[in-house]
Amino acid sequence: MLPFALAGMLIGAVLGTRLTVLALIPAMMGGLVLAGAIAITRELAFGATIIDLALVLASVQVGYFGGAAARLWFDPIGGRRLRTLMRTRNARAPLPDRSRNPGVRP
Repeated sequence: MLPFALAGMLIGAVLGTRLTVLALIPAMMGGLVLAGAIAITRELAFGATIIDLALVLASVQVGYFGGAAARLWFDPIGGRRLRTLMRTRNARAPLPDRSRNPGVRP
């Protein structure tokens, strides 16, 4: 059970730092398939298999939210940095020559 929980939290944390919450759906499906296959090959009891599957689902979600919190904690302004960079590059661009056609606005 512990390896399932740790792997799920690690995968969830990686997803949380980089992707949106919609990335949890395929990650949880893959985790369910993988954990179910391992439980079947180990010939575990039905109750233990259900507990393992629930543990995988919960640990991926907890890991995702931990990773998302870490992303906000370490980079709180996020995408604003890119917009500011683009604005400063546009501000440094040379002004258009209006001597030829002064009625046109940029």
